[in-house]
Amino acid sequence: MKQFNLEGVCSPKDHYMVDTSTKAGRIIDLIDDRKYITINRPRQYGKTNMLSKLRRTIGEKYYVLSMSFGSSGKQVFNTEQSFVEYLTGRFADLMEAASWPQSLIQIVKDHSVYGDRWAKEPFPCLAKLIDRLCSAADRGIVLMIDEADRIANNDVLLSFLGVLRENYLARQDEREASFQSVILAGVTDIRNLKDKIRSDEEHDPNSPWNIAVDCNADMSFSPEEIADMLREYETDHQTGMDISAVSLEIRRLTSGYPYIVSWICWCLDKSGCSNWTVEGVQAAGKAFLRSNCTLLQSVRGKLQRHKDLLEALTQLLYYGGEYEYDPPQPSIEIGIMHGILSEGEKGRVVISNLLFRDYISRFIIGNVRAKYLKSSKDFNRSEFLLGDGLDMVRILDRFQAFLTREHKAKDDRFIEREGRLIFLGYLDPIINGTGHTYVEPETQNEKRMDVVVSYGKEEYIVELKIWDGPEYRKDGIEQLEGYMSSREANIGYLVSFSFLKTDRSSRGWLPFDETEKQIYEVIIQLGKEDEKGKGPNP
Repeated sequence: MKQFNLEGVCSPKDHYMVDTSTKAGRIIDLIDDRKYITINRPRQYGKTNMLSKLRRTIGEKYYVLSMSFGSSGKQVFNTEQSFVEYLTGRFADLMEAASWPQSLIQIVKDHSVYGDRWAKEPFPCLAKLIDRLCSAADRGIVLMIDEADRIANNDVLLSFLGVLRENYLARQDEREASFQSVILAGVTDIRNLKDKIRSDEEHDPNSPWNIAVDCNADMSFSPEEIADMLREYETDHQTGMDISAVSLEIRRLTSGYPYIVSWICWCLDKSGCSNWTVEGVQAAGKAFLRSNCTLLQSVRGKLQRHKDLLEALTQLLYYGGEYEYDPPQPSIEIGIMHGILSEGEKGRVVISNLLFRDYISRFIIGNVRAKYLKSSKDFNRSEFLLGDGLDMVRILDRFQAFLTREHKAKDDRFIEREGRLIFLGYLDPIINGTGHTYVEPETQNEKRMDVVVSYGKEEYIVELKIWDGPEYRKDGIEQLEGYMSSREANIGYLVSFSFLKTDRSSRGWLPFDETEKQIYEVIIQLGKEDEKGKGPNP
């Protein structure tokens, strides 16, 4: 019986798969038009499976040479000669395995026709070999290279791209024959490799791969595509699932990221038939975040290495930061390239799916905990539970005491915005495994942030504000009441961080003459005004 596959290439015979025929058809149209193509997508986004699909689909119409630079050792790229020897050897192996005509195989194997030039001028000889091979073939030859950007710091790869480009241009004016199509797949846009390798003074406006067109096919999985795959599974297993509801929930959590879709389905399959529900999908999503799979390791690595990206993500998640998708800033471009960020409404950048958002939130909060909360003794979780819910009053009282004790003396180095992230870090070990926090996007700014704390079946609305005086406090109460009404909540919590000279610290339920709803307020005194009364010392 078929399975959901998480490793390597998927096979329609052995694995449950989304039908990508329509997406592949768009690429085949480009192949038929003799285009050279780039497929740039994040890790585990279906590139390898797409090349496999293309190979199976066009195999009767064209000769196909399909290979991956990911399986080659770095030594292959040390010299032009070692690379050309490796490449032609792979060509010959692939041709023999696919039973190509012996006359074509011999063209690739017979280096004697080039004499001493084969060792001295390997790339000109490779260009001539491509001309001879494509001229002799009775049908077009399509070259596909997966992980084409793997050796992205090597001039040998650039020279190879230059050979392909020259052959393509020579084909255009019928001076030489060349491939019907070349497809290079990878994470990095192969056309920009020159900018990443050569110094600025060596740049010229002609990329060695400026002849290629983008593959614009949307390779994410739509709810309909996911549902089609689940129908096949349901035919085999008879789980009784609501296919439409389950597929929509998978799409909601993953935004159709192929690997994550497969991971959730794999997890549900291993868990048993009764888990194919919306709640089961949500549980699988939580399991994915705990899995430490290679995709999440990759995301974590990007966050650790690229501090500008991490700062941009913090702005997006917690402070209402907005970034243009096109043209992106360098830090944003890294996030887009690796599938962490994508294009949202009005051309703005968004985190590409909800599970990545949760993972990145946990990473940021983990950093905050390590920085500000390692000396705290306030994390005996049972102290903060009240029946099946949270004792939010106790949590806020203890948080006020902790933050005042630990950070009041450090107000000269304390950044105003960090107080709100520290609160989320304080909550994390209390709700971890049973609940989660959600920051309302419409309220993210430098002065205000609404947090929804979900625990069990209960929701707790907490507004976090920078204290700016009584009038701003009144506005904050009104804003919180409005947000509580939108969530149909009767109890809310208001936390203010004061950096004024006068001690404003307090806690308690607001009297009914100040609010129409039940609001528990905590004001945390942290800093002191400078002599001009403009706020905390820098």
